[in-house]
Amino acid sequence: VMNGFQFSFIDSVLELSSYHVQIVDNQNSFSEKLDALYYENKNILSVAPFLEAQTLMTSEYGKESAAIIRAVPPTIYDSDEGFAKEMMFRIGYFDLEDEDSIIIGSALARSLDVAIGDTVNLFVLSGSNNTDLFSSDRKFVVTGIFTSGYSEINSSYCYINIESGYKYFGQDAKTIYGIKLKNRENDAHVISEIKKQFPNVEVKSWRDYNKSFFGALRIEKNMMLLLVALIFVVVGINIYNGMRRLVFERRNEIAILSAVGAR
Repeated sequence: VMNGFQFSFIDSVLELSSYHVQIVDNQNSFSEKLDALYYENKNILSVAPFLEAQTLMTSEYGKESAAIIRAVPPTIYDSDEGFAKEMMFRIGYFDLEDEDSIIIGSALARSLDVAIGDTVNLFVLSGSNNTDLFSSDRKFVVTGIFTSGYSEINSSYCYINIESGYKYFGQDAKTIYGIKLKNRENDAHVISEIKKQFPNVEVKSWRDYNKSFFGALRIEKNMMLLLVALIFVVVGINIYNGMRRLVFERRNEIAILSAVGAR
């Protein structure tokens, strides 16, 4: 039960948020080598660029909520099976073809009181020096409301077209490449190969991004195992003492039966 509980959280976080491996392109030169990395390494399942920023989002109904906005390619839903599996739509669908489209989590949509076709504005947006901190013109139309197995993603994540990210996040925004692996446990081997081929890029594993969260899940599972083990120990001792007491209470009957020849 705890493994299922744990892995449902882990799958949602890895597929929609942290990926298995992230490459930070500080010099914006890695895109030319992207295809070569994908085709040469058999452990890599998919590679997708994205941008990310923090925002204070407002709706046309006067509601506001903090959110993490991620700019992704509009084809990611078709090219990344894990992403599509974990992103379940309550209403609408994944459509980021238009640069003014946005997809938001179900809890975030509830906080802003928005539905399909409503408009939201990125009122406050973190970014580079040439990005306006406050703006009333960064408006997006909601085309989909999704839900996942992790409430933190549902309440804080939203997705826009990557071209809009380049437009609004500023010229100094770093492009990050999220890599999905066929086996996420092979992350150390893949990272070592990437560093050999591209020593100038910054590479991080999913273990680094979610260390505290996964550590808390591990402690929770271990404590549950300890509690269940203690329950079985207590039950075993009670059964043993109960049978001893039963035999002691029947000692007279047992003595008589033994005297007449019973085994």
